[in-house]
Amino acid sequence: MKRLSFLFLFISLLVTKAYSQKTEDYIITTAGDTIAGKVIYAPGTKIQFKAAGQKKVKEYFPLEIHGYWYKGSYKISKFSKTDNKAVYAYHYRPNEDSVAFEKATGLTVPQNGKIVLYYNKPRRSATFMSSTGAMMGGGQTTASVIYEVKGTDELYFSTVYSSGLLLWDKSEAIQILAEIVKPYPELAQRVKSMQGKFTIEIVSQIVKEYNAWYVSQSAKS
Repeated sequence: MKRLSFLFLFISLLVTKAYSQKTEDYIITTAGDTIAGKVIYAPGTKIQFKAAGQKKVKEYFPLEIHGYWYKGSYKISKFSKTDNKAVYAYHYRPNEDSVAFEKATGLTVPQNGKIVLYYNKPRRSATFMSSTGAMMGGGQTTASVIYEVKGTDELYFSTVYSSGLLLWDKSEAIQILAEIVKPYPELAQRVKSMQGKFTIEIVSQIVKEYNAWYVSQSAKS
């Protein structure tokens, strides 16, 4: 019994050590090197990081490093075309557990190809009174959408609504998506001429079609 107890304790220590190594903070440099340590501060616009065995804390802005692992998720350096500035953004990596990713970030990943599509859980908008005295807006549900273009520094932010279409100007969201799929002219034109609903399901289908087209084009070259 003592031998079994010792064996169980030994295995438990190994698992704990492996888990701690897996979840330890780290950064990845633009050269691809991994440096373990501790993220001290990460407000989103920069990080403060202390490498293991070092006393000095260094500050890194987006694009100065490839990205960093912190609190169960990886953030990558990208350039937001929507906001025209460099940012750190959540990044879904190949073979990553989608359930764990959603738990850590609050984001689901309905499409993962040349374009990686992220969105958060839709939320119901507030009800308000119009100038005519009618109650408006309570039926709308919104979702924040993020488009990551693989192989580039490009990132786009947008919003979709599932209802309340007369109250929402979809032109900006449609323009953003049309810009992203511009390399596929026929699809871009269809997006520009879209009417009616513009839901996450529709966006997901467009991104899926684009990703399939991109794979087919890559196979030809």
